[in-house]
Amino acid sequence: MPLRRTGTFALVLLAACGCALRGNVDALEGRLRVQEDALADLESQLATAHSETRSARREADALRAQLADRGAPILLPEQAQALYRVEKIAIEEMLTGGLDSDGLPGDDELNVLLVPRDEHGEPVKLPGDVRFELSDPSRDGAGRQLGTWEFPAERTRGQWLSGLIGTGYQFRLPWQEVPASPKLLLHARLVTADGRQFDATHTVSIRPPATEPAREVVHAVEEDPPPAAAPARLPPDDGSSLERLPPPVRTGEAAPLTAPAPRRPPAERTDTSDARRDWEFPVLR
Repeated sequence: MPLRRTGTFALVLLAACGCALRGNVDALEGRLRVQEDALADLESQLATAHSETRSARREADALRAQLADRGAPILLPEQAQALYRVEKIAIEEMLTGGLDSDGLPGDDELNVLLVPRDEHGEPVKLPGDVRFELSDPSRDGAGRQLGTWEFPAERTRGQWLSGLIGTGYQFRLPWQEVPASPKLLLHARLVTADGRQFDATHTVSIRPPATEPAREVVHAVEEDPPPAAAPARLPPDDGSSLERLPPPVRTGEAAPLTAPAPRRPPAERTDTSDARRDWEFPVLR
């Protein structure tokens, strides 16, 4: 009797497992049919996009041919692709700032890296007419404007820089008016071949250069000093100067006010014995 009950329970358990497995298989088959329908829909959309792309290319080629017949400038396919990828421009903060090129205190020009970017933020090599405007926010009125620089598309194309640190168009802007503030406002504008315009503004940090009077002082110090005057030559000494020297003065005594006695000429010696007696010393007993 217990054995029969055990067999019945095993049969019920197997039936339940079979139903569960059957339900899982049905669910998986349903998901697979949904994915197949979505894939078929995507394939249809992709085929339509390819067809529209081929039609657009043929139309673009026809338009280029018409422009070429009229003598108008045309864009190459790769130029057109880069042209319509650009969404904005940016001034690279890490590679934009003051630059010292003459060795004197302060910066002498501004280094700028301008980067056209697509919708994903990737740099795009798209030349165009570039214009920079530099101003000093600390000034008022018309005195805020410090300089304006313009670069046509032909020159911009040669300014492209591609490296590990940064990629974009690099420009060096020498001062048109010497700034006095360490914080300046830079505005950049890029105009593409189809007339679209992109703008960017950034605050740059510089080291203001020294003023002109200070630089003149530096140059004056660096010049060679004037030649020293030749020392005055004294007349030859014939011994008469010794007669004009005063006698030595002992400590605590005042110098005599009388003039020194004139020097007498030496007497002529006729007797050699007198000369010997003058050099004899008495013997002390």
